[in-house]
Amino acid sequence: MNEMPEEMKTFFNTRADIYDTQQIKNIDGGEKCYHEIAQHIPSHTKTLLDLGCGTGLELESIFTKFPEIEVTGIDFADKMLGKLAAKYSKYSINLINSSYFTVDMGTQKYDAVISVMSFHHFTHSQKLKLYTNVFRCLKDDGVFIECDYMIGSNDSNIEAQFLSEREKLIMDYNLTENFYHYDIPFTIKHEMSLLTESGFKSVKKIWGIENTIMILSTK
Repeated sequence: MNEMPEEMKTFFNTRADIYDTQQIKNIDGGEKCYHEIAQHIPSHTKTLLDLGCGTGLELESIFTKFPEIEVTGIDFADKMLGKLAAKYSKYSINLINSSYFTVDMGTQKYDAVISVMSFHHFTHSQKLKLYTNVFRCLKDDGVFIECDYMIGSNDSNIEAQFLSEREKLIMDYNLTENFYHYDIPFTIKHEMSLLTESGFKSVKKIWGIENTIMILSTK
């Protein structure tokens, strides 16, 4: 039997002190992933929503390029948000300590939305709900940039295996509807089809190193 996964909030709060170092070390592309995203944010961007912002690794390059940008960050790990707030105290940031599944993101509110290494824990229906909310909160022609753990478009059997293992964990440990830290990487094709289904008029892969993939979607 596989080990019981940790509850998501607990997982990240207990690792807040080592998160930056471990994340850069462990993901494909490492630090490049967090610096690359700033290069694809449109130059006119004044308002940005960061979903699952954590300690704000991706914000360093963004604030360097856009020092006056207004950032809203949502994350339910309060210790991670504390690290972020300490790093970027001189910038305009509104931090929301909650789940981005329950926060009202608003309508036509942001020029850009980003998410880095956050959505690969969720199912098809959960992602579709998120992407639909992201689409709604973006201004016309706004962009959503997602950089995440994905697998090749021909690896649907691997995706199915991850989903099957998740269902087995739920049954073995009688898990509730709370979020648990378990990876469910989708194929790039599946991810892009969900974004298109959510309403985005343009969805394209713009960068990638091994299983770290960046997709830009335009409203």
